[in-house]
Amino acid sequence: MKIYIIFFITFLTINSKIYSDEKILNEHIEKFFEIYQKKGIEFAIDYFFSLNPHLKNKSKELQQLKQEANNISRMVGKYIQYRVIHSNFVNDSIYLIVCSVNYEEQPLKFSFVFYKSRKDWISYRFEIDTNYPDKYLDTIIQNIN
Repeated sequence: MKIYIIFFITFLTINSKIYSDEKILNEHIEKFFEIYQKKGIEFAIDYFFSLNPHLKNKSKELQQLKQEANNISRMVGKYIQYRVIHSNFVNDSIYLIVCSVNYEEQPLKFSFVFYKSRKDWISYRFEIDTNYPDKYLDTIIQNIN
């Protein structure tokens, strides 16, 4: 009986920590989109990568990313809303959040990756997929035929 109680307590502790981490990471995404809506994509990207102290020397790469994101957002029209379509722990140190982002002219897919090297989660990767949902529609159409 003691083994079951110890296992149960351990299980609850681990789940509590996972839930806490997941909640914090999802709050970062909420804040990203709040900043995006109020100030624009460049400020939102600055916020996301401010969560990674190791990127201070990567300002040239961040400027290029912000410029590309700004160009893309101008082409698709006004931002409307986002929805998280997928989120999960890839393992205990990588967490992925994928969002469908609606604009006036077409949807985009934003992917956010967080990495935990020791004790703190940091932003690791951000991608914009301009072919979303075309890839998925093509797959569905092929499976129908």
